[in-house]
Amino acid sequence: MTAAQLDAAPRGEAGRADHARHAFPLPPTPGAVPSVRRRVRAVLGGWDLPTGAADDVLLVVSELVTNALVHARPPATLLLWRVPVDGRGAVHVEVSDLGPA
Repeated sequence: MTAAQLDAAPRGEAGRADHARHAFPLPPTPGAVPSVRRRVRAVLGGWDLPTGAADDVLLVVSELVTNALVHARPPATLLLWRVPVDGRGAVHVEVSDLGPA
């Protein structure tokens, strides 16, 4: 499992968070990275994040998905959710697979 958590306070209410976990299966195909990135962008758009924070999350997603496609044991899945941290919001991004590490 590989995970990253980024500071991403919403522009509106600082403590508001969408606790729903969004799961994105990662098909082992060359088109998986842009496809998952588009789907994640749609979720982030509903979270009303500052543009810079959304861009940072998309960069992390691209890197984690690329790494999973190269090194993971299929099937791999990207998980995305928001969590409250110190009265602000954070976005948790995680990739898991069937590998032993």
